[in-house]
Amino acid sequence: MYTEKGISILVTHMRKKSPVTLYLDATGSVVSKIPEQKKRVLYYALVLAGQGHGTPPLPIAEMLSNDHTVPSVSFWLMKFVHNLSKYTTLTIRYLETDYSWALIQAALLAFNNESILSYLDRCFYICQGKDDGMDSKGFTVIHLCSAHVLKAVAQAICRHVTDKGHREFVIFVFARLQNSQTLAEAIWIFQALCIVLQTRTNTASVKKSIKALQGLIQSFNLDIDMPENRVQMSADDKDVQSRTIVGRSRFSTVFRRAFNEATTAVTEEEESSEENLYKYSPSIIQTLFNTYMPIFPMWSGVMLGDLERHAADKDITSVEDGGQRQDNKTRETNCHVEGWFSIVKQHILMKARRLRPGNFVRKMYSFLQGRYIEHIMQHGFPLKLLQKPLNVRDITFAEESWAKKEKVTASKMGESKYYSIPTSVPHPKRKQSGKAKRHVTTAVDQARENTFEVSSNQEQDISAIKVPEKNAKQQPTTTKLGEATSAPKKKQQRKPKKRDRTASESETQSKTSSNDKENFENYDGAV
Repeated sequence: MYTEKGISILVTHMRKKSPVTLYLDATGSVVSKIPEQKKRVLYYALVLAGQGHGTPPLPIAEMLSNDHTVPSVSFWLMKFVHNLSKYTTLTIRYLETDYSWALIQAALLAFNNESILSYLDRCFYICQGKDDGMDSKGFTVIHLCSAHVLKAVAQAICRHVTDKGHREFVIFVFARLQNSQTLAEAIWIFQALCIVLQTRTNTASVKKSIKALQGLIQSFNLDIDMPENRVQMSADDKDVQSRTIVGRSRFSTVFRRAFNEATTAVTEEEESSEENLYKYSPSIIQTLFNTYMPIFPMWSGVMLGDLERHAADKDITSVEDGGQRQDNKTRETNCHVEGWFSIVKQHILMKARRLRPGNFVRKMYSFLQGRYIEHIMQHGFPLKLLQKPLNVRDITFAEESWAKKEKVTASKMGESKYYSIPTSVPHPKRKQSGKAKRHVTTAVDQARENTFEVSSNQEQDISAIKVPEKNAKQQPTTTKLGEATSAPKKKQQRKPKKRDRTASESETQSKTSSNDKENFENYDGAV
């Protein structure tokens, strides 16, 4: 479900200089379950961000469905992208969603027409600053909600660590991974965490890594010499035969190499008698590596902000304004679509649950008309956006249509006019000097002709004459040769002007009348 007004508002936002971000999610319990079907109905929404209190978010496209698979969601999003492309060639810059593989794959197919592996390869080339991956303006960045990802990581860590301080230290480090804006920075943080969690004793490398991570937690600043923001990879580093994302992602190869280097550094170092305060927890590293590190650009800040910083090799680790980096956005959440779901449940439906689909659609449609007007007035857009935009006449947006069928008679059923042999070859009409009047011969006219000849068998001739009744329709006549002459239907013509009869016409009519009288008398006598 979408409206032309909503698309017009979105196009107006896209034509501004600032990039547009849309937020995608789904919620339940607003529509009742369809009878005799097991799956519940979810309400999907693609939302435009609001601007704080008093400027709520605005839905651009919505869907009700009990089929939560990639084909259903991608068809809805493809339909929206197709209608959006009628009015602008610009693309949506960012799409924020939660950690749902159905939504992730559907969004990649609809907005970028690519799979998850091709998208990860594109992100890797952009982070490396290579030319074949710098098409940063022609695609949509798919990003996962930072709050959803951090919550999932915290729940996974709680299953492996019981100590609260130890658990929160690891969560803080992962949050700094989310805020990292270069691949080199993320590799160093992950390698330092591997050293801390994979060593039983408090060695020199462990002390150094703990100190660096603690400083990063307190000030967002890595007070170390960062390595070069380039990772040398060969074709053998990628497992082409693997069918999993972990095996085929280039980011898996990068972070696996960092893990191996950390393991080598720990084994070659002399052990200390002092015990490691953060315990030995290799299961946490394994969980991060198998679940989150292969899709690192989708939940971190490397693909947010100005992507040209990767090609220019800018130093973004400098600390300004009290240690907070102000040059680029480092994380994003799905709070706008969550806020819209709260508005729907609390204010539009008035806490009502499981409505019938028709009632839900009617309430949402009537409520959105006022939302459109409010959004246009708050952002200073022209009021002409409330009118339906003109249709774009472009062959790429053509729609299939059918002409009205003519009724086919039974005699013509199955025949083809131009693929059959015609009775006569058609030819153009000849030009006539004047309009020829169409003459129709009737029984009365034939009886009144001067050249009428009475046959030797008067009974047969007279019986063949059928005098039509007054104001009756003219019937086809039968001549003395037995041939039927059908009089074609003629349009109502104007009555000819009356003119004076001449002497010859009067004499002719009198002779015809006397002849008709004699014929009828003879016929009566014969009977």
